[in-house]
Amino acid sequence: MLDVIIDNLCLAPEPAIYFDSASSTLMLTQFGRELLANKRDWIESFPLDRWLGGVLIMGGQACWRWHQQRRNLIFSD
Repeated sequence: MLDVIIDNLCLAPEPAIYFDSASSTLMLTQFGRELLANKRDWIESFPLDRWLGGVLIMGGQACWRWHQQRRNLIFSD
């Protein structure tokens, strides 16, 4: 499962991480840093339909998201 997540992050049209083969290290890209800072959004950047943890996420539609401050799920549009 982790390998699929890493592949998705590395092989996306705008990768969030890359593999530095010289040091065998995964590194954040600028896009990855922007994701972590909540300046960019993965689902908005790549609106693809996909299953995630038993939930179908429909690209371009409202979906459930984790609200960090409230520490619960919210339905965002």
